[in-house]
Amino acid sequence: MVETMQHWRLDEVGRAHLRLAEAPVPRPGPRQILVKVAAASLNFRDKLVIETGMGLDIPWPLTPGSDVAGSVVASGAEVRATR
Repeated sequence: MVETMQHWRLDEVGRAHLRLAEAPVPRPGPRQILVKVAAASLNFRDKLVIETGMGLDIPWPLTPGSDVAGSVVASGAEVRATR
């Protein structure tokens, strides 16, 4: 069985296109981590990206959210702790 998660998804510019969706939990690449998000906020930059795209070349679909807090639950093979 594939583990799934919910996320806010934007398929094109405009607040009307923002929707709650379900997707498979991603696996981190070699230099990536996977964070289980406990809290998130949308800041002014996120608002501008959602509403106007800010002229950026956006890879669709986009999950907006510049600020998150949570726990690292998986890491790629090349990730090393730096404490």
